[in-house]
Amino acid sequence: MNAKLGTYVCLPLVIILSLTLLQMCSSDSTKPQDNEQTVDVTGSWELATTITSNTFGLPNGETNTEFIYLSDSSGVLSIINFDGHWGNCSVNGKNITFTGTEISDDFDSTATLVTTGTGTISASEITGTFITEVYMSQPVNSNNPDGTINSDFVMTKMEESPCYSRASFGDPESSAYVLPFPVGAEYAIYQSYCWRTGGHRNQLAYDFAIPIGDTIVAARSGVVLEVREDSPDNGEGEGEHNYVYIQHEDGTLAFYAHLMQYSVLVEPDDSVETGQYFALSGNSGKSGEPHLHIGVYENYPPVEGVDIPINFRNAEGPLDSRNGLIRGEIYRAMPY
Repeated sequence: MNAKLGTYVCLPLVIILSLTLLQMCSSDSTKPQDNEQTVDVTGSWELATTITSNTFGLPNGETNTEFIYLSDSSGVLSIINFDGHWGNCSVNGKNITFTGTEISDDFDSTATLVTTGTGTISASEITGTFITEVYMSQPVNSNNPDGTINSDFVMTKMEESPCYSRASFGDPESSAYVLPFPVGAEYAIYQSYCWRTGGHRNQLAYDFAIPIGDTIVAARSGVVLEVREDSPDNGEGEGEHNYVYIQHEDGTLAFYAHLMQYSVLVEPDDSVETGQYFALSGNSGKSGEPHLHIGVYENYPPVEGVDIPINFRNAEGPLDSRNGLIRGEIYRAMPY
């Protein structure tokens, strides 16, 4: 076992996901070559990965899974995970090759992961192998990796979630919404839209990882319809979250949830302006960690599956192919 790997050795699940999910591939290729063919892979897939051998003393044989979204453009395979965009890989016939690097600074360690692999595409599966070289605090072109990790992978096609059919976010510059925290503040996305696990499976909502006690502002002006603020910030109690509903002039409804106990400054029938401070972030209701949940619905009362895709005109940070915010990425509120 390489001692320099530190917390990576103690967290085999994280290492597996880092190798296979953070950066499966990146390619400068945007057009198929003459010997390539179009392969229809559009849709949701389940990716299972298994470490087969390594030089770090990690457990072999453990399989981990993650849900991803694949899209195909004339023989160039785009692999999109809502943790981030992985890039493009050219498809040659029914075979795929990919290579990529990922600089990781999680867990107070720094590593460069250089992954290469091959795969074969069938009607319902993509299978293959990864070989990942791990460089601890070294440049990506180093000739002396600290170790290697070999993994097999299998992607199986899944039934498409109806949530994705609604997930078209449009041009953020024309959005009626701003980020629900003050200008200059920045937070990561804790859970993004249509997420396959957790509470967003059929929701176009976002969770921002905002600590307890930080300021929440109105993403759009409107009138307060309903308020709750009596639940403690203990992360327990299904449906017991504190919340505020704000209805906009077009009848749409913004839902702000998991607010801090007794922090809400508005009451029903109050008018609020875009960017107005009205509550503090909390950890009320069923919650894995302190965060703000925000979603917008067509009307009141809200109905799951009848929500609206929104983005934010003052958000500085990366967007995915649908112009949606990406899980794990940090977004800064800019002046508007």
